Amino acid sequence: MPAEAEYCYEYPCHGPHQQRWFRFRAARFAGDGPIRVIVSHEEITALRDITSRRQVRDGRERLHELSRRLVAAQALERRQIAGDLHDQIGQNLAVLLEEVAR
Repeated sequence: MPAEAEYCYEYPCHGPHQQRWFRFRAARFAGDGPIRVIVSHEEITALRDITSRRQVRDGRERLHELSRRLVAAQALERRQIAGDLHDQIGQNLAVLLEEVAR
């Protein structure tokens, strides 16, 4: 392990009534002499909860934006179809009126 290397691992430790998450971290001290390592173990349940809520919120915002874009695309398509139908029906009526006038 180089002097500045660090190992970090997050893992669940769920009990029957509570879900908890922990982070294990080990980092080597630089320097001569014996190998020295700092080891830490911290509960990160609240941090993961905040991250999860943020991801849910961001996902909802993306979904809302995609829904808005879909509705706008559908409205545009309806206007184009309505315009095409209007033109086609207008042409057909013009032809019919011309044939009736003969």
